Amino acid sequence: SSPYGLVLSRLSDGLMVEVNNGFEHMTGYSAEETIGRKSTEMQLWAENEQRGAVVAKVEQKGGVRDEEVRFRRKNGELFYGNFSAQTITMKNETYLLSSFIDITARKKAQQEREELIAKLQKALSEIKTLRGFIPICSSCKKIRDDKGYWTQIEAYIRDHSEAEFTHGLCPDCLKKLYPDLED
Repeated sequence: SSPYGLVLSRLSDGLMVEVNNGFEHMTGYSAEETIGRKSTEMQLWAENEQRGAVVAKVEQKGGVRDEEVRFRRKNGELFYGNFSAQTITMKNETYLLSSFIDITARKKAQQEREELIAKLQKALSEIKTLRGFIPICSSCKKIRDDKGYWTQIEAYIRDHSEAEFTHGLCPDCLKKLYPDLED
C-alpha cells in the first residue's frame, strides 16, 4: 500500500530480490519481470553517471537520503524520483534497501515557477525603464534619451516598453486643424 517504490537488492552484484507494488506502479515492470535482474540490465537509471555517484555514496556512507535522480519506466518515459537507500545485513549477506517516489509533477511545477519568475523579472525590468525623470521638450514634446538625442515621444515609449500607438485626433485638435468639419 506504500506510494513509494521499494527495492531489496544484493549489494555484491546489484541483483534485485524483492520489489513492492509501488515499484511496479511507478516503473511499469512487474515483480516477475524484475526479481533476479539488475537495474543496469533493465536500464532503470536514466543516467549511468548519476547511478555511479549514488552507488559511491552508498559504499562510502552506508546509504543515501533524498537524492533527486531520473529513472526510466518500462515504456521508456523518463521520470524524476526522490531516492533513498540504506545497507542492511541478513543471513551474512549485505543488501541495499532502496526507496523512491515519483516527483516529476513537483519538478515540472518548480520549472514552470522558475520560468514565470524569469518572465516577471524581465517584465519588471522593462517597466522600471520608464520610471524616474524623463526630459521632454515643452514645445514639441520630443524626449531626450540617455545619449542626448531628441526623439518623438511615440518612438521613445515604443523602444522602452511594449506599448504600441494608434493615432487619432482629439476634439480640440479636430476643431483647430479642420474647422470645416466641426459639425
